[in-house]
Amino acid sequence: MTRTSTQKIEIRLVTKQDVPALQAHLKRHFSESGRNGFHFFPYAPDDPIGPSGIDIEKIEIPIGEPKWQRWFMAVETGTGKVCGHVDLKGYALRTSSHRCLLGIGIEEEYRAMGLGKRLMQTGIDFARSIDTVDWLDLMVFAHNTPARKLYKSLGFEDTGYSKDLFRIGPVSIDDVSMTLNVATSTR
Repeated sequence: MTRTSTQKIEIRLVTKQDVPALQAHLKRHFSESGRNGFHFFPYAPDDPIGPSGIDIEKIEIPIGEPKWQRWFMAVETGTGKVCGHVDLKGYALRTSSHRCLLGIGIEEEYRAMGLGKRLMQTGIDFARSIDTVDWLDLMVFAHNTPARKLYKSLGFEDTGYSKDLFRIGPVSIDDVSMTLNVATSTR
C-alpha cells in the first residue's frame, strides 16, 4: 500500500458527529497491538473487556471537571479516513485537575512519517491553552523506543518505571510514566 504524505492529513477536534469514524479507526488500531510481537495496549487480543475508546458523554464535560476528555483525530483529506488520534483526559479526582493524561495512536501504515509528532504537538498546544492544566502525563511501554524518543524530544521526562506491570500471554511488559510541565510555557 502506498504511504500517504502527512501534508494530506489534517488534524482536528473530534465532535459528536465524528465518533463513528473515530471508533472505526480505534478498532483498526487496537487490532494491530501484538502484531509481529509488538504490543502497545495493555490488553490481550482476546480480552472481552478491551480498551473502551472514546466516551461520547465525557467530551462534553467542561475542562477542569473530573473525567473530562478532548480528542483530536488525524483525517486523510479526500478519503475522510481517520488514521490517528491524540486524546487528553482529566483525572477522576478534583484534586488532580491541574493534570491530564495524554494518549496517542496511529495506524501502522501511517507511522514513521511525522504524524506522531504533529499529533503530540496538537495535544501539547491544547494542554498549554488550558489555564488550569499545569502537567501533561503519559504512559508508554518501555520497549516502545520510537515513542519514548519522540516524547523526550518534545520535553517529556521520565517519572517512573514499573517492571512487569502487564502480562499478555507469556510476554512481560515494563511501563514508563512520563510528564511535561505545560505551565512553564507562555500562555
